[in-house]
Amino acid sequence: MAALPGSAGDCASPSSRLPSPSRGGCSRGDRGTPAWLVLAAATALFSALVARQRAARRRGRRAELTADFNREGIARIARSWSEMRPAADGGPPGDHDYADDLDLSGHASLLRLAGTCGTPPGWRTLRAWLLGRADPDAVALRQEAVREM
Repeated sequence: MAALPGSAGDCASPSSRLPSPSRGGCSRGDRGTPAWLVLAAATALFSALVARQRAARRRGRRAELTADFNREGIARIARSWSEMRPAADGGPPGDHDYADDLDLSGHASLLRLAGTCGTPPGWRTLRAWLLGRADPDAVALRQEAVREM
């Protein structure tokens, strides 16, 4: 029995793999999925997995930083000075009127208790605010606001 045009028997010989209108257009692509399509799908899948892995690492790092921040906050509430980060305060100022009386700098200091700064410029700014003198008008406004509370 002769093979029908376009059937598997028609495309069996190497010479019959060439496209021919009379044979139904047999070609290598008719036998399965082209390799470029498989490669494109694998590349797309790999890219999607890489993006998910990066996002998971970012979430993990953010969770670690949040946990560290919370642990330090709990230590600050409990006044557990040994579990807190040391303040980058530069030591007590020698010529300040009330810095020693109020323990503004040092191991168990107001600067360390109030400081949640993460950068040296932040520590310097907080230190300047704590050591700086306020304008008398601003002091009066603050005291009035406290009385209203």
